[in-house]
Amino acid sequence: MGNLDYIDDGGKDIQPSTLRIREHKLDFTLPDIPEIVFNPDTGELEFTDADGNPHTIQIDIPENASYESIFPIIVTDDKGNSYLITPAGQNTDGGDNGDRQGKVPLQADRVERVGDFNTDELSDKHGYVRFERGEGRYAFDSGTEEWYKKSVKTDRFYKSFSKNYIAPWKLVPVGESDVVTARYDGRKDIDLRKVRFVSEPNAAALPAQLSESEQTWTVSLRSVAENSTYDVFAVYEGEVIGKLRVVSYAKQHHRVTLVPINEARLDKAAIEQELNAIYSPVGVQFTVNVDENMRGNYDWEVESEKDGLLSTVGKSFWVYDKELRESAEMMNLQKIYQEQAGELDGAYLFVLDGAKGLEGRKDDLRGEMPRKSRFGYIFAGNSPNTASLSYTIAHELGHGIFTLQHTFDSEYGGRKSEGKTANLMDYNGGKNLAAFQWNVMANPAVFTVTDKAEEGKIKR
Repeated sequence: MGNLDYIDDGGKDIQPSTLRIREHKLDFTLPDIPEIVFNPDTGELEFTDADGNPHTIQIDIPENASYESIFPIIVTDDKGNSYLITPAGQNTDGGDNGDRQGKVPLQADRVERVGDFNTDELSDKHGYVRFERGEGRYAFDSGTEEWYKKSVKTDRFYKSFSKNYIAPWKLVPVGESDVVTARYDGRKDIDLRKVRFVSEPNAAALPAQLSESEQTWTVSLRSVAENSTYDVFAVYEGEVIGKLRVVSYAKQHHRVTLVPINEARLDKAAIEQELNAIYSPVGVQFTVNVDENMRGNYDWEVESEKDGLLSTVGKSFWVYDKELRESAEMMNLQKIYQEQAGELDGAYLFVLDGAKGLEGRKDDLRGEMPRKSRFGYIFAGNSPNTASLSYTIAHELGHGIFTLQHTFDSEYGGRKSEGKTANLMDYNGGKNLAAFQWNVMANPAVFTVTDKAEEGKIKR
């Protein structure tokens, strides 16, 4: 996808990154089960060696950063034994923690270094390792959805790594960590204990817990810089048998104000909870407010259409009715509200009884929000309960704030795919978001004035 497409579609090139873990070489031998603590007062790691002698290592913490930001750390003793160090928990009750009061106990997991391997070749000799979301908090995209595989605009996300194998995507927002499930998919009787997960050749293996009975691993992942990505390879006997792509974007927080015009009762807490349930997996949080000051105010209606319904007929960039920008009633409503509210903060959704379509009839619209717009419209008469209303709001915010397009847009799945996906931007009640959509959400479109009427709507 060329750079010109980014202007009206959104998105940005993601940069390859190296998963860097701070490493320290020790001049002493650690016991088989090391006991290590971090002293926040001194900024030191405190060890006891195999002979019971104490040691400390000074750790530099970046200015204004928390101590958690320095982990994980790999330490390697003088025998070549390497351990991944992570916080095991903090003494938060202020009570006595032995002689470690106020210090943070650390967990030390033995890690192995993986040698050289070919990152461009997937071996089929041993069967494959395939990745799943598992218990991870953040979003996962299998890379196998038919609707986006048809689009040349998403090729860079879903090219095959090998025949019958597409490397899936895993999101880990900047500053966060997460897990993913890897599953052995093969008929050979391989030694699963020898499978390692690593981000590049000649590097330390990532922490992974094996369940031999399930033939799965829980692999620990961490973030990299914003708009950056790294690969995770499943390696067996020096050959790649699986691949995952991990990407990081900055977390976002948005404020949404619901402005009821009609008499709809809005459960602010339930709507906020549902919005965050949908968007938290992609690192987005919402704060929802309700402004009651416009209830019963219909001064925005044009003289010839005083029916309580919002006209959605407007003139577009190309002056065609069917290429909607916003109607006269929409613009009137925005103007009246802004005059009353003063300074605006975030997105605003007007809640009304319903809408009129292109021929003046009551439409089946549940919502309308042009891409990259601060203002949207929710038609509560077509969203009969809080769950349905919350879904409509989530869908419309996908258009307005994040400039996402419908899955069935002609440049993606096409009209035949409408209602056949589990994606938030379809008309099927789904809540998933795909890897290329995460990218657009982090880098919204700049130019949207040529959008057609259906690109900001959701229907029943």
